[in-house]
Amino acid sequence: MPEKIIVIPGKPIPKARARYSNRGGFVKVYSAQAKLEKQIAKEVRLQWKHRPLDCPVILQMTFLMPITKASRAVVSAMLNGVLKHTKKPDCSNLIKMYEDIFNGIVWVDDSQVYEIEASKAYAKEAKTIIKVIW
Repeated sequence: MPEKIIVIPGKPIPKARARYSNRGGFVKVYSAQAKLEKQIAKEVRLQWKHRPLDCPVILQMTFLMPITKASRAVVSAMLNGVLKHTKKPDCSNLIKMYEDIFNGIVWVDDSQVYEIEASKAYAKEAKTIIKVIW
């Protein structure tokens, strides 16, 4: 099965809820993350040189989270996987962010994803690693 690994540098970003504003008696729905999503999509386009896939897709996602300030022993436990990343953001919101960004770039629609394997871990360098298998 063909596969492609996409690496997005920087702290993994979760999908935020839509925001609402009321101006002049009209409710407006907007995304506070639109600019950030465009930056990530640009990075994905640089790495994805294929047409959008129109077949079933498997995702393997690893979210490498930044290390918080802590003692050397705690940092060592984080890096060795003894301490798991169980804080926010949760995996489901992280997954949703990148699924939505990949629409129209990597695949036609995220409904094509039929299997997902995702994990969070601490790392010295924060980034998101996504393997797309089709």
